[in-house]
Amino acid sequence: MTSSTPHIRSTTVPRAAVCTSINTARACLIVLMILVHITQWGDHYPQAKLGILSFMMPAFLFVTGMLLNVQKGLGDFLRYLRGILVPYVVLVSAFAVLSCFLPVRGGLTALTLAGVWERVAVTSIGPYWFLRNMFFCSVIWYAVYHLLKRRMDSAGRLFVYGAALLAFTLAWPFEMTTASAFYYYIGVVAREALGRYDRVVVGSPWALLLLGGIVVWPAAWDWMYISVPVMAYCALSFTAWADQRLAAACPSLHRSVQYVGMNTLPIYLLHPVFTMAAKFYAPLFGWDPTSLAFTLVTLAVATAGCLALALVLDRTRLSWLLGRPCLLRRLKVGSIN
Repeated sequence: MTSSTPHIRSTTVPRAAVCTSINTARACLIVLMILVHITQWGDHYPQAKLGILSFMMPAFLFVTGMLLNVQKGLGDFLRYLRGILVPYVVLVSAFAVLSCFLPVRGGLTALTLAGVWERVAVTSIGPYWFLRNMFFCSVIWYAVYHLLKRRMDSAGRLFVYGAALLAFTLAWPFEMTTASAFYYYIGVVAREALGRYDRVVVGSPWALLLLGGIVVWPAAWDWMYISVPVMAYCALSFTAWADQRLAAACPSLHRSVQYVGMNTLPIYLLHPVFTMAAKFYAPLFGWDPTSLAFTLVTLAVATAGCLALALVLDRTRLSWLLGRPCLLRRLKVGSIN
């Protein structure tokens, strides 16, 4: 997912993002996102899929809000927006076209320019609504921050930002829901208030027990209930605890997890290629009625395949098709975000 994952070149990382636990959280969340998009697994375990979705995307929105840096100049910010908007338009358009020939939820019945534009500009299609949320939330916060930074303190700017987000979601609910804007907003507030991710999310192994105790109740899955932010925080808290233990127990595996966490964006953009292709080798797993073996293989293939495909796009200089000079980021000790 997510999230804000720009270039392969080394960059100066905002202080708010300098910690390894945020990448471990992003790695876990992106694997869960692939999991819920594996059709066969979702068909076998529909309740588990809904339970994961209830906290996974709110947690991702929160983390993405924390990573937003509005202190950059206008040119850099416009390049950031290009890296969100271009892949959204390209991939949603591709999904709309493919939906005329493949069974895609919310697909087109006839291939027309008006139909494709409607999917891009209004209803969307495929798993890319998250990019549209990122675009609007970041544009509104950047505008509020720079218009009011000399007129209001941080609390005043955040109040105006929250009001602007609420007004936007109420005026154009087809663009972004109030609930999804709320979780992004909380991430922005956390960054402004406390800065570092590890000051906001405190690691604890007991968080997994609380998460498990809540997520088994379908009544707790509504994004407007307090149970959802509690579950999202518990998920992040447990990954923060696991990050510390993994770094100490197995540094090489920890670095691999960090690399995945730093490159959630190309995985998010490209994973449908592999989840859709999985149906071609699914018959090979007919011996497993649980579909768990198929699911584990698909998770591994999709994660590694997305990184490999992103590398090919970078090496062939085709990453510009997705609005970025490079999709992958190298892991560099001391500059992890």
